Amino acid sequence: LERHGGILLLLIFFGVLYATTLNSYGMFIWDEAEYASLGRSLVQGQGFTISGVPNSFRPPLLPFVAAVDMFLLNSTNDTIVRLPALFFSLMTLFAVYWLTKTHFDRTTGLVAAFLLGVFPAFWRWTPCLLTEIPFMLFFTGAVLFFSFGLYRSQHFFYWSWPSVALALSTRYNAVLFAPIVIVFLALVLLLRDTEVLNKLWSKAFFAGPLLGSAILIPWLIRQQLTSGSLLAGFFSARRQVQVFERGHSPWYYYPVHIPEMISWIPLVLLLCGIFWTVRKRDRFALHCLLAVLTIILWFSGYGYKWTRMV
Repeated sequence: LERHGGILLLLIFFGVLYATTLNSYGMFIWDEAEYASLGRSLVQGQGFTISGVPNSFRPPLLPFVAAVDMFLLNSTNDTIVRLPALFFSLMTLFAVYWLTKTHFDRTTGLVAAFLLGVFPAFWRWTPCLLTEIPFMLFFTGAVLFFSFGLYRSQHFFYWSWPSVALALSTRYNAVLFAPIVIVFLALVLLLRDTEVLNKLWSKAFFAGPLLGSAILIPWLIRQQLTSGSLLAGFFSARRQVQVFERGHSPWYYYPVHIPEMISWIPLVLLLCGIFWTVRKRDRFALHCLLAVLTIILWFSGYGYKWTRMV
C-alpha cells in the first residue's frame, strides 16, 4: 500500500466517478447495440451472430467481454452490459500509470493517469460499450512495449505483439502499428545505436509476432470458414472508410480540436512537454510524440474526420 496506494486511490476515485455515468446516455447507440447483440448471441449459444446472421465485420474482443459480463452477472440490462467499459477505462488509467512510472517515477505516472482520466474526450466514452477506450489500452501498450523492447529490455517484445493482436481484435485501426514501428526503427538507424540494432536480431524480436499470431489465428480461421476470407473484416472496414471519405473536413481538423479533446490546462502542459522532449531528446517522450504525430497525420489524410477516430 505504501508503494501503490496512490494509484489505488486514483482508480477508486475514477471508478466511483465513472460508475455514476454508466447510464448517462440512456439506451444503446447503434454500435453499442451491435456489440451487445453479438454478446447476447454468444451467451445464448447462437455463435457470433446478430439475429442468427454470422457477423464478419465486428472484431471479436468487445462482444466476447460483453458475453462474459452477461453470463457472470446473469443480466442483459443495458447498464450491466456497459460494465466492461468501466473496467477498460480503469485498466487504461493503470496502464498509463505503469508505463510512465517504468520510465520516470510513480509521481509522474500518477499525474499522467490523472490527466488522462479528466480529458473530456476520454470521459465522454467511459460509459459506452464501444471500442475507443479498450483500443486505447491495447494500442498504447503495444507501441510503448515496443519502445521499451528497443531501449530497455528485449523481453518487452513478448508483451508488445500480443498487445497488437488484442488491439486488432478490438479495432482495425491497429494496422497503424506498422507505420509507427517503421518510424521508431528509422530513429534507431539514424542514431546508429549498436546495442539497439542487436536487439532487432534477438529471439524476442522474432518470437513476439508468433505470440500475437496465436491470439489472432483462431479468429482469422473463423472468418475464412464463415465469410470465405481471412481478412473479411478488414475489407469491410476499408470500404466503410472509403464511403466516409466523402466528407470535406480541412487537413488541420485534428490539431485545432486538441483543446476540445484534452482541455486547455493539459494543452499548456502538452506544449511544455513537447518543448522538453525536443530539448532533452528523451527517447520515451520522443517515441510518444512520434506515435501521436503519426496517428494524427494518418487520419488527417481522410476526408471524413471525427475526434473519436484518434
